[in-house]
Amino acid sequence: MTQRMNRYLGAAWALLLGGLILRYSLLAPLAENSGSWLIKELIHLMLAGGAFYVASRISRERLISWGRPLMLVAIAMLVLMAAGFSVTRNGASRWLDLGFIKFQPSEIIKAFVLIYIAGYVARHRETLSSFRHGLLPALSLLAVVFLLIMKQPDFGTSILLMATGVWMLWIGGSSWRQIAGLGLTALPGLILVITTSPYRLRRVLSWWSPESDLEGAGYQVNQAKWAITHGGWFGTGLLNGTARHGYLPEGTNDFILAIYIEECGFVGLLVLLLGYGLLLQPLLAVAREAGALFDRLLIGGLAALIGFQALFNLGVVTGLLPNKGIPLPLVSAGGTSLVMTGCLLGLGWRIMKGHESTLTTEDATNVRTPDPHRIWNGL
Repeated sequence: MTQRMNRYLGAAWALLLGGLILRYSLLAPLAENSGSWLIKELIHLMLAGGAFYVASRISRERLISWGRPLMLVAIAMLVLMAAGFSVTRNGASRWLDLGFIKFQPSEIIKAFVLIYIAGYVARHRETLSSFRHGLLPALSLLAVVFLLIMKQPDFGTSILLMATGVWMLWIGGSSWRQIAGLGLTALPGLILVITTSPYRLRRVLSWWSPESDLEGAGYQVNQAKWAITHGGWFGTGLLNGTARHGYLPEGTNDFILAIYIEECGFVGLLVLLLGYGLLLQPLLAVAREAGALFDRLLIGGLAALIGFQALFNLGVVTGLLPNKGIPLPLVSAGGTSLVMTGCLLGLGWRIMKGHESTLTTEDATNVRTPDPHRIWNGL
């Protein structure tokens, strides 16, 4: 393996194992059977490793051909959830219940969106600068996914997926003027969605003025900020923080970073950011160097997804952004998230290893020119 690949794999494993140790230290003292919890986490870890291996062996051509069917599967899962086949927790219906298995479709859909957008740009790069035949069909499908995830409600994941998809379309060749124009057009609708939803409005108002609702919508953020301040430069030491003792809800999920900073300090935060930097740097480097357009977009989209998610989580925990329920990649709890992150990292590994031949113009556009009268060809 090259030095770049070693950094990529080492950083991924360090973040995974560090997150596992931190979550175990949080839950073990509270769980009646910490051994069964650890076994469950190790099973998730093994499934993530299996997903990594399988994904690393999928060819580019197969992924391109799977893009549209995967998006249809994504929409079908979200429609099933809207129809009532979902599990509600803490007021949100984000888990699909099929009887024999429960999982979080939005985590799976992250991978589907990356594959679809990369394949779409590879097929339609000659018409991507056209609003009607290039940008509009892709954004229309993204908008459907956005609205269905918003219905759960999961505002954070909706924004994350839209931001990543738009980023991929822009680096793929879409006009930034068209993207900016659509963004400005959609802004009033976004404001309307926030202001007409009481819980979203409370979150924004508590973010703007955290002291106005210390025991309500602003409780988590205020507790997180206190924990970060309490940690100082070097932290209180592992297991010595106060936030871990039930003062911070979602301590193993969205706000696990606050507990980590309290116990490991600002220096620990720098180490964590270094870990993400070591993970993202090889992805961004390969995104610039890969010969195939699909590979450049897919690995660039993967870097954007992980990077945006980590920044969003950091912004929420420190109070710089409103609370949106975005977990910290590879560190926060969540079986579906861990397995799908393993899958995405495997796709990045396949590209990094160079198991692809250079994709010529004919290969990349081995689909007919989009015809506005044929919906399937236009997606």
